[in-house]
Amino acid sequence: MYIHSLNDDILTVRKGESVNIGDLLCYKDIAIGRVEKITIDQVEVKVFSKSFTFKLGDNSQYFYQKKNNYFFFEYLNSILTPNGSLNQIKWETDFDYISVLDEGCVVSSGDVVGYVRYNDLKYPILVPDNIHEGVLITTGPKKANYSEPVNIVSYQGLNYPIHIYQNSHFDLQKLPSEDYKSMVIQNRDIDADFLKLLNNYEIIIHLSSQLSENYVQNSIVGIKEFFVRAGVNNVQSIGFNDYPYFSKEYSIIILERSENIIKQLMIRGFNIIIFFEGFYLDELLSIKGLEGEYKTKSGKSSSLRLVELAN
Repeated sequence: MYIHSLNDDILTVRKGESVNIGDLLCYKDIAIGRVEKITIDQVEVKVFSKSFTFKLGDNSQYFYQKKNNYFFFEYLNSILTPNGSLNQIKWETDFDYISVLDEGCVVSSGDVVGYVRYNDLKYPILVPDNIHEGVLITTGPKKANYSEPVNIVSYQGLNYPIHIYQNSHFDLQKLPSEDYKSMVIQNRDIDADFLKLLNNYEIIIHLSSQLSENYVQNSIVGIKEFFVRAGVNNVQSIGFNDYPYFSKEYSIIILERSENIIKQLMIRGFNIIIFFEGFYLDELLSIKGLEGEYKTKSGKSSSLRLVELAN
């Protein structure tokens, strides 16, 4: 898509030749405005808040959702809101922020400067890449939002802002362990050992392909029931799905974006379990290659496990 202009709180987005204006993918859940007018070539959006900044030009991070006439901005963390939580969060409201370092602290890339807290989930905020022994300029705020940095690092005469949505380079080292054997749940038939395993995870990711929206929603409900039976209630879920296009190109986009978010969660120390259906395992080789246990820079462990849902 091409962000054409932003005048009087109206954002005009023109359709690019290689990008479809279609239904929102499950994991994009940050609403920035309501669609006022749509044609085959462009969309006009009434922007909710000026706290969002817009990058003019070719920008694939903006998506339109037909079914409820919202326009969305994707940033790193779909985990700050539960999947589909349009009516559960005021977009202009700040998140609670817990600072763990004071002004003048020396930090390097990957260090944790604080946490965003939302829905029982603590999301660590890291020092940006390519910084070695920089100095924090301020103590973090009590609240954090999308547009304002939570802190600034001074390094080699330049100031580097730290935002809650930024990506960091994935450079975790996997701990030595035996190869993870593929796990399959047949017809939702699970045993006590599997329920015990669920206690180790904080993030559920659901990957699906060639499946209808209703089927996927029912499947996600079923997955949450697994966690309830295991006595696990403080998990967050994210869905990735190639509905409504069911095309190979669209599936590739889903897998690339899900892999990126998985890496960003893991370097922050989250334990993730991925339930997938409709994909062949050889289509998930890059994600399968991440399966295992890791140690983050702060010493916290993170892990990834894949489970196939089969009928």
